Amino acid sequence: VVVIGNVVRKINEEANPREEHILLIGEKALNGSGSYVTAFYSRAAGPEDVVRTSDVLGAVRFVRDGRPAVIVSQDFENGSRVTLIERTGERQWKITWRSAYAGC
Repeated sequence: VVVIGNVVRKINEEANPREEHILLIGEKALNGSGSYVTAFYSRAAGPEDVVRTSDVLGAVRFVRDGRPAVIVSQDFENGSRVTLIERTGERQWKITWRSAYAGC
């Protein structure tokens, strides 16, 4: 059992607005019992106009080996890229591919 979340925290200071973005993948044991454990996380923080943001585009399961993966769009100040995060083992996920950076 897997849950995917994108947590955003904003600090609204007039002169220096800041944001923190955390992409989380939580997973329970294969039998579905117990609590969720953080299997993957990615954190970005900084000024709100330049901080990297992440959006989940979709979840897939590969036909050949049945592994699940998540496709994530990462947006930067002047561009973006797509990232593939794959399940590599029980409660283990990692970035296995990143597209080229597309931007100005």
